[in-house]
Amino acid sequence: MTARAPVRLYLSPATLGVVLDRGTPREDLSAVSDVLVRLHMKRGSCPLLKRLGSRLETLKTLDNTTKRFASDYCAEAVADLAERGDVRELATDVQFSTGGRVTFVLSYKDRSGKAQAVPYTYRTGSR
Repeated sequence: MTARAPVRLYLSPATLGVVLDRGTPREDLSAVSDVLVRLHMKRGSCPLLKRLGSRLETLKTLDNTTKRFASDYCAEAVADLAERGDVRELATDVQFSTGGRVTFVLSYKDRSGKAQAVPYTYRTGSR
């Protein structure tokens, strides 16, 4: 019996839930789910991987300096993916909306050179 490699599951950017295709979890062949997990996870919350995750929870106020910090935190969160070559030419667009919500759109090229745009909405004080 041969061992099968584990399937990487594709996460929906809107719900962070697994996306199904005809009742079967869709496989993620890109870095989209990896990016979402790193943005959603609080940095330092995993005892064995202290550098995994983001520091977005430190954003308390929404102003122009927050945009710069948010872009830096997003880049920091996916730095290990950039080092591996899974994320190249990273650009972050930060937009504020009502109710303390911040929407990040991370645009990058994946390992195959395909352009990806991953939206992620964060609400200050939600963690």
